[in-house]
Amino acid sequence: VSAELGRLASVPDELDALVRAEADEGALAETVAELEVKWKVEVEEAQRLAAEAETLQARLDAGDFAREARERLADIDRVISEVSYDSSKHVAVRQQIERLAPVEQEVAQLVRAEADEPGLVESIAEVTARAERNAGWLREDAKRLATMEEQLVSLPELERQAREAERERDEHTLRLSRAREDRAACLQRLRDLDARRRERAELQSQLDTQTTEAGLHRDLEKALGKNGIQTAIIEAVLPELESEANRILSDMTNGLMTVRIDTERAATADGHSISTLDIKVADELGTRTIEMYSGGESFRINFAIRVALSKLLAKRAGAQVRTLVVDEGFGSQDNVGRQRLIEAINSVASDFDKIIVVTHIDELKDAFPTRIDIVKGDDGSKITVSHE
Repeated sequence: VSAELGRLASVPDELDALVRAEADEGALAETVAELEVKWKVEVEEAQRLAAEAETLQARLDAGDFAREARERLADIDRVISEVSYDSSKHVAVRQQIERLAPVEQEVAQLVRAEADEPGLVESIAEVTARAERNAGWLREDAKRLATMEEQLVSLPELERQAREAERERDEHTLRLSRAREDRAACLQRLRDLDARRRERAELQSQLDTQTTEAGLHRDLEKALGKNGIQTAIIEAVLPELESEANRILSDMTNGLMTVRIDTERAATADGHSISTLDIKVADELGTRTIEMYSGGESFRINFAIRVALSKLLAKRAGAQVRTLVVDEGFGSQDNVGRQRLIEAINSVASDFDKIIVVTHIDELKDAFPTRIDIVKGDDGSKITVSHE
C-alpha cells in the first residue's frame, strides 16, 4: 500500500505538468480538473484506509488492545504463580475473577478485533485494488493527455490551416458576392438590351415606315417637282401653246416672228441637260431669246403667249376664258406696233365675251367701240361709259 501510495503521490506532479502544458486549452483543462478531483478523492480514501490498517496492524503486533483487561489478567497470573493453591485462596481467586469479569468482555472485544482483522485486510486490499484501478485510469488519462499533447503540437498547423481555410472561405464568399453582383448587373444589362432591342425594333419599324413614306414623298416630290408631272404636262401642251401663240404673233407681226419654247438645255459644267423654259423667238435676223428684243417687241411676244396660255388653260379646265384684260403695254409700241397690237386684240375678240384694255394713251381711247373713263376729282373719282 505504501508503494502504491508513493506511486500515486507522483501522479499530481505529472498532472501538474500536463495541466501547465495544456493550460491554454479549455476543454483539456476541464478534463484534467475532473481527473484531479477524482484522484484527490481516491487518494484521500486510500490514505485513510491505509492509515487505519497500519494502526490496527501495529496495535496487533504490539498487543496494544484491551490494555486494562490484559493488565488485570497479568496481575492474576502473577498472583497465581506467586501463591500456592488453597481454598481460601481459591475463594479469594474466584472473588478476584468475579472482580475481573469485565476483563472477559474486553478480551471478547479483542477477539472481535482480531476477527475484524481479515476484514480490515480485505478493505486494504480493496483500497489497493481501487488505487490500482485509479492508477490505471490515471495512466489512461496520461495517454489521453499525451495524445492531446501530440494534438497540441500539431495545433498551430491546424490553426494555420483553419485560418487559411477561413481566408479561402472569405475569398470565396467575396467572389460569390461579386459574382452575384456581376450576375445581377448582367441580368440588368440583358434587360436593358432587351428593352433596347424592342426599342430598336420599334424604331426600325418606324424607320421602315418613314423610309417608305419618304420614298413615296420623294416620288411625289419628283412627280410634283419641276421635272415631274408639271414638266410632262408642259411638254405635252407646249406644241399646242406654241401653235396658238405663233398664230396670234403672226397676226401682230405679219408673219415675221415665230415662237419656240425649249424645256431643256445643256449644262455648262458636266454636259448633262437641265430642265428649263426658254422662249426663243425667230425673225428675219435669226433666233434670239425674248430678253434680246425691245420693249414693244417683247410685249407683243408676251401678249401672244399669255393669250394662248389663257385659252389653253381654259380648254384644259373644260371651260372658256370669257374676258381678256390688257393692262397698259401700249406705251412701249410705236404707231405701227400699236396698230398691229389693236389688230391682234381685235383678231381674238371673237374668242372672248369682253376685252378690257387699260391705257393712258389718248389716241387709243377711240380705237375700241366702248369706252370707260375714270376721272379723279376733288370729290373723288367718277366713271363714265360712252359708246360710238
